[in-house]
Amino acid sequence: MSLLATVARATGLNRVPHVKQAVKDAYYALQDPLRRGVALAIGGKSIRVPARFARPPWTNYEPGATRRVAAWFEAHPDGALIDVGSSVALYSLLALASSARSEAWAIDSDRVSLQCSRRLCRHVGPSRLHVIHGYAGATPTVDLDAVVVAAGTAARLDADRITAEPACARYECLDTQRANRIPVHSLDRLFAAAEASRPWLIKIDIEGAELLVLEGADALVRRVRPQLMVSVHRPALRGYGHAPGDVAAWLHGHNYQSEVDVEPHEEHWWCTPAPADEFPNRPTPEAAPLSPPHSP
Repeated sequence: MSLLATVARATGLNRVPHVKQAVKDAYYALQDPLRRGVALAIGGKSIRVPARFARPPWTNYEPGATRRVAAWFEAHPDGALIDVGSSVALYSLLALASSARSEAWAIDSDRVSLQCSRRLCRHVGPSRLHVIHGYAGATPTVDLDAVVVAAGTAARLDADRITAEPACARYECLDTQRANRIPVHSLDRLFAAAEASRPWLIKIDIEGAELLVLEGADALVRRVRPQLMVSVHRPALRGYGHAPGDVAAWLHGHNYQSEVDVEPHEEHWWCTPAPADEFPNRPTPEAAPLSPPHSP
């Protein structure tokens, strides 16, 4: 628990939200009086972020996966990240901080999370961050490209004065009661104009609906051959009628080789496209399972 949270609990500030918020703002101002940001360690990097985001739980966040992403952007400085299920966009932050030429598209169903993303990335090239409100899935309800949707999302976040307080961010999954009021996009439609010559990394972390995102990205994956990082939530997959083997079969059918990093709450599948001629006699995923868990 942070010092601020301990003080709030001990003094009863939790029962007076507006006073608590004022105290928090003053606390963060003391931490960063010049508003140049404070250091957050992520992916082996020290990145400057607003003080309210330099939180202990995010220090050394998902070390195996974040180090892979940082290394990928160092090797592909012109790369672009599609951050599906971005939450407050720690991976987008890492992508932008790893190269001055990178770009990130943060997609999330929670508008507070997207506003937090914009605030989080203000010190690392905010013009290279694009936020998109909605789900990514296989059956889109919106027929617009990413540039148009991102411009509309930013305008609505500004007009509605959405808060950028991390404590107010929430997870909105496709199976929640509010799902029918949130737009659904397919990556195929959003990124139909994506440059095939540019390196792309698609990160997917959406609590069980992983296969739906992949099915909605079939044409994009075949055309640009992106690197994939899929967070596989085995129990949550069952809620959508899927199993890890279904995800493995999709990847196998698209000529991807995968390695698995295990975190306490999920698996990160790091999926690399292979030349088609390496796969003509490859066994099915059941006969040739993914690589065993390891740490890079």
